[in-house]
Amino acid sequence: MHMNIHIGSKRPHRRPARRQSQQLGGKALVAFGLVFILPGLAISYFLGVRPMLRVQEAQHWPTAPATVLSSQVRTHRGSDSTTYSIDISYRYTWEGQEYTSDRYDFSMGSSSGRESKARVVRAFPVGHHFEAYVNPDNPAEAVINRDFQWLYAALLGFGAVFVIAGLAAALGGLRTARTGSRSDTRSYLPPLPQPDARGGILLKPEHSPWAKVFGILFFALVWNGIISVFVFQVWKSWQNNSPDYFLTLFMIPFVLVGLGALLAFFYALLSTFNPRLLLLLSPDHPRPGTPFALDWEFHGSPRRLQHYTLTLEGLERIEYTTGSGKHSSNHVRENLFFQQELHHTDNPSHMADNTLNVELPADLPHSFHAPNNKILWRIRLHGPIRFWPDLKQTFPLTVLPKAP
Repeated sequence: MHMNIHIGSKRPHRRPARRQSQQLGGKALVAFGLVFILPGLAISYFLGVRPMLRVQEAQHWPTAPATVLSSQVRTHRGSDSTTYSIDISYRYTWEGQEYTSDRYDFSMGSSSGRESKARVVRAFPVGHHFEAYVNPDNPAEAVINRDFQWLYAALLGFGAVFVIAGLAAALGGLRTARTGSRSDTRSYLPPLPQPDARGGILLKPEHSPWAKVFGILFFALVWNGIISVFVFQVWKSWQNNSPDYFLTLFMIPFVLVGLGALLAFFYALLSTFNPRLLLLLSPDHPRPGTPFALDWEFHGSPRRLQHYTLTLEGLERIEYTTGSGKHSSNHVRENLFFQQELHHTDNPSHMADNTLNVELPADLPHSFHAPNNKILWRIRLHGPIRFWPDLKQTFPLTVLPKAP
């Protein structure tokens, strides 16, 4: 067997400078992430969370007779856009004392869409009598509309996007900084799981099915929450017999992505009802040239599977950078150097529990984890199910160095 496995060239004289560069780059990435996190938290709280909390609080506020003093749509002109807000001033009486307020709802700032705000203003002309909701703990505070607005949820999601992007950048920066500060004397083997109560090594799947479900759900909620603001504007334009054709066409691909995310969520949710494979290595982690036993069983009935296949794979992953400075870009290249089918069956009576003896060829490399080079081993399971999401699981495997 002939394989080209490139672990990396040895250049000890460049390592200190490279580690220092990684540390500086990691710290810069953390700072960049904080620039996104802080504004995102501010947007989420002040424009999303806080208004929704006030809406919930106002559901218990009593009413008081009120009269409109002034009513208009206020225009806010910016350098590249114009937004509008509802400006209604009213007088109300609480426990024999008069107060004035100009709060229509709990939203902050202004937004596009003048016509929807003009309809509200027309419903509250000067001299109009109505019932305002008054905070009994602070009678100087009142509101006209205490209903929940989808805009609050959309702005919460909009801020959450900034927070997630900032967290991803900051965590990536911390990881890069830690990598640059590690000593060259560290082990290049990944962390080894400990034997379980049965005396073997229980392999854990690479991804939890529920983590995938909640990840897709979070993306779908954030994405659809953001675009719902624009979809509402489209709907209102058609409802008012003045359709915005450009915005309608522009929003179609974004709506399709949102629908695709919802379909992906339900697909992932259905896959959580699939049977799950439990893999046990014994007596220890495998080594090239040394046999080991692989035992497995299913949690849940495997008879729904048309068939299933277990495959052992070894791959090399190389991370490298091209260019320099602002024009640099990171790349990842993977090379599958070993693939072998361990087990395949379509016999229902042979699907439940199995034991297999496996021996890796002595000339294969062991697992290797370095900052930019990795040798990864994994066992993949694929089992199609008729009219249902297929069963797919990947189990990372640690191969120890060859026995002396």
